[in-house]
Amino acid sequence: MKKLLALLLTVTMLLGGVSAWAQEDEDEVQAMLPVLDSVMRAMVEMDCSYQPQDSAYFWMVLSLLAVNWGQDNLLCEIEENELKVPRQVMQEYASAAFLDYDDLLPIPAESETAMVRYDEAWDAYYVGLGDVGDSYTQIASVSQLEDGSTQVEVTMGSYDVPQMYTMQAVLAPNPYADGMADPVYLYSVSSASL
Repeated sequence: MKKLLALLLTVTMLLGGVSAWAQEDEDEVQAMLPVLDSVMRAMVEMDCSYQPQDSAYFWMVLSLLAVNWGQDNLLCEIEENELKVPRQVMQEYASAAFLDYDDLLPIPAESETAMVRYDEAWDAYYVGLGDVGDSYTQIASVSQLEDGSTQVEVTMGSYDVPQMYTMQAVLAPNPYADGMADPVYLYSVSSASL
């Protein structure tokens, strides 16, 4: 009976596309959904590839992450029509969204990211409020690659069109997680493509 149960569990995991490793680390991978959602939305909205060194793309990702997912963060506050995000929160977002992150890039003077501004007195970033409309993202599959990194497939859909976009992303351990108190994101995005 035990052998049969073990065999059924193995077959179920293989057919479902989820490895035993993915089941074990499901919470850490699911915690990356806000980051993956923002990386994907920025590529769709800007009609571009994953570009960690492009300041317009960099700030679009962080702005979307802050406004769509950061309002429940106890360190952030809504002030009129903006969300105030402390520098350390933006740094945590950046370390999760970009594996090669080493510092926040300058905000471009004129770009699609005019929705973010920096206030030196508060050492905080202000992001214009908005919403995602009727679209949603979800992690469709997770697998571990031979080099130890994690590959995820993320889909974006709406209530009218269940799957509008699909993104493949590779996650690596977040090199900054050990230096943070209670890190939310234990991974960093190392690559992504629509």
